[in-house]
Amino acid sequence: MISIVGLEIQKLFQRKFIILLLAVYGGILLFMAYAGNPNRYTPILTSEGTVLKGREAVEYEKNLAEKYGRLSDADVQEILTENARILSDYTDENQMKNDVHYRYANGFYASVAAIFEDENGNYNHRPADQVYPGQKGLLQAGLTVGMDMLLSYLASFILFAALLMIVMISPVFADEYTSGMDSLILSSRYGKTRCARAKIFASFLASAGILAVTILLLTAVTTVYFGTDGFFVDAHLCVTGMIGSAPYALPYWKAIVILSAMGFAGLLMLTGFALAASSLGTSSFVSVLVTLAFFVLPVFLWGAWDIPWLNHILEMCPVNLLSPAKIFNLPALEIGSREIQIWQMGILVAVCFTPVCAVCSYFGFQKHQVRS
Repeated sequence: MISIVGLEIQKLFQRKFIILLLAVYGGILLFMAYAGNPNRYTPILTSEGTVLKGREAVEYEKNLAEKYGRLSDADVQEILTENARILSDYTDENQMKNDVHYRYANGFYASVAAIFEDENGNYNHRPADQVYPGQKGLLQAGLTVGMDMLLSYLASFILFAALLMIVMISPVFADEYTSGMDSLILSSRYGKTRCARAKIFASFLASAGILAVTILLLTAVTTVYFGTDGFFVDAHLCVTGMIGSAPYALPYWKAIVILSAMGFAGLLMLTGFALAASSLGTSSFVSVLVTLAFFVLPVFLWGAWDIPWLNHILEMCPVNLLSPAKIFNLPALEIGSREIQIWQMGILVAVCFTPVCAVCSYFGFQKHQVRS
C-alpha cells in the first residue's frame, strides 16, 4: 500500500504544468522570505531625530518596546505625545501631509497608535485595559514587525496553496477517465480498493505537506530575522488590522497557531471536495471549475443576503476559514449556553466534512461506469 501511495504522489508532482506552478510558488516564497530581511526594514526616527535603517532600526524598536512592558494609560499617552513631538521636530510638515509613513516615528509607535488613535490621528481615550471584550489586565507590548510580517505571509501563501491544490488535486480521478485508464484500473484486482485509497491518501499528504513546509519555512525565517520575543506580544497591536478587536486574549503565537490550523482545515476540506468532484465528474476541466467555484463563490455570497443561517454556513467554507479578518473578528457562535469561536467551529466542520468527501470520492470512483 505504501508503495502505491508513493507512486500516486509521484504522479501528482510529475505533470509539467504542476512542476511549473510549484516552481512559481517556491520562487515567490523564497523572494518574500528575502524581502522580509531586517536589512530592508523601513527607516525610522529616534527620539533625537536620527534616521535608522535595517537591523539598527529593528534593534532600536525592540529596546524601545521592552522599556514599556505592559501598556498602561499613562504609557499610551506618553507614546502618542512622544510620537507627535518627534514628527513635529524632525520632519517636514508638508511631507507629512502627503505621506502616511510620516505619521509615525517608528513601527512600535504605529502599533500603539493603531489602537489608541482615531482616523484623524487624535488620542481616542480608549482605556488600556478595555481594548477587546473580556480583557483581563494590560496589553503586552513588544516588537510586532516580525510577527505582522509572518501573519501576512501565512495568510497570503495559504491562499496560494489552496489555488495550487485545486489545480493539482482536481484531476486525480478525472484524468484516469479522460485517458481511458479507468477501464484498466477498475478491472484490476485492487483497482477499486487499494488504488482508490492510495489516490486519496496521496492527495491529502501532498496538500498537508506543501502547507506544512510553507508554514515551517516562514516561521523559521521570521525567527532567524527577528527572534522569538514577538511571539509573546499581544496580537491586538498588529498594525495591519488583521487581528482587529478579536474578543479574546491573543498573543502572536496563538494567532499564528490558529491561522495555521485554519489553513490545514480549509485546505483539507478543499482537497476532499476536489477529490469528490474529480471522482464524480466527467473530465479534469469540469472538476477544476466545480472546485474553483466551491472555493471562490462563498466570498461573494457571504453577507449578500440577510439570512443568518446561510451566512453561518458560508463562514465555514474553506475560503472564509482562510481569511484572518473573519477568523479573528467574527463574533462567536452561540450553541445553547455555550459560545464557540469561529476557528473552533471551523476545525469541527473540517473534521466532519473532509472524511465525508473522501468517502464520496472513494465510492464515486468504485461505481464509475467505464465508457466503451
